[in-house]
This record gives sequence, structure tokens and C-alpha cells, in this order.
Amino acid sequence: MDIGDKVSKGQTLLELNTQQEALDVKLAQNALTLAQLSYKYTNNSYKRYMQIKNVIDKEQFEKVELDKNSKHESIAQSTNSLQRAKVVLEKRRLKAPYNGVITAKHIEVGDGVSGSAHVLLEMMAYPDVKLLLKFDEKYWNSVKVGDVFKYKIDKNVEAKEAKITKIYPTIDPKTRKLTAEVITTDMMPGLFGNGTIVTE
Repeated sequence: MDIGDKVSKGQTLLELNTQQEALDVKLAQNALTLAQLSYKYTNNSYKRYMQIKNVIDKEQFEKVELDKNSKHESIAQSTNSLQRAKVVLEKRRLKAPYNGVITAKHIEVGDGVSGSAHVLLEMMAYPDVKLLLKFDEKYWNSVKVGDVFKYKIDKNVEAKEAKITKIYPTIDPKTRKLTAEVITTDMMPGLFGNGTIVTE
């Protein structure tokens, strides 16, 4: 990934060395396959013993039954081990939490990372962009979610419209203004503009 790259939600952004973790997943998968084959063989044997249960030694039958149940438990344990290995592998990948664009990069291929909090990449939403509107407190009871916001970005002659999706429940004590959110698309993050809220 590099600055300016557009990424999709769930896309891998960074990945640590995963050779050992990938090997652990493969080994766990092999163990599960063997457990399943072993159970299949033991279960077939158990079915045969079931047909002659009344003419064989009870202890011998119970041993076969115990072996079958043990092999079945091995499948459950192997399945859990495989899931754990996959989780560990997945945790070594950093994925995009939403659609966006990379705005800063603080790491290069081959760099080491520590367990402490460290900013690796910075990104902003794209193409869906959240607009933050500031309006005077005297309109606190007039502006509602769903109201239309007509706006124009600097040096952009084309006016656009979008609906307010959220209104913050507090007033900024310094500016005496409220904040509302509007979701729009295909706009460069960080731009400023002006507009009008159309209330009923």
C-alpha cells in the first residue's frame, strides 16, 4: 500500500511475516484430516461390532465403543486447534475497516514493529465521505435528522444535496454551535465549503 491508494473494506493493508503461522494452519488441517479418517475407520468397525454385540464379550464391545468416542472427540479438538491457528494467522494481517484512501504511511517493507501502539498507516473514508456541519444553537429545535443540506464546495460551481444523518446532542461551549453529519460521495477529504439546511 502507498499514499493515495484506494482500498476496499476488508482488504489487507499490511501483513507481518506469516510463514510460521501459515505452517501451523497447514499442520492443524493435516491433523484434522487424519482425525476424520481415523474416526471413519473406527466408526465402521463399531458398526460391525454392533451387529454381533450379543455374541461377543461385553468388555470387548465397550472397548470398541470407547475407541469410537475417543476418535470423535479428537475431531472436535483438531477442529478447535485449526480455528485457533487460523485466528492467529489472521491477526498478523491489518485490514481496512472501511472503503477509503491511504493518506499517510509510517512503515516500509522490512521494518519491525513492537507490541506497543504504533501508527502504521492513516486513511480516510472514500468514496463515502462524512461532512460535519456547524450551525447556530438557536436552530437546535428546528434542524432534524432527514433534513436536506444544500452545499457547495469552494471553487465548485455545482451545488449538491444530501440528507442529515446525525445531530450531535451537545453544543460547543466556545462557538455556541451544534454539529450535524451528512454522508456524501466522491469528495476529497478535508475540503471546506458552505451550504444551507432546509428545514420543514
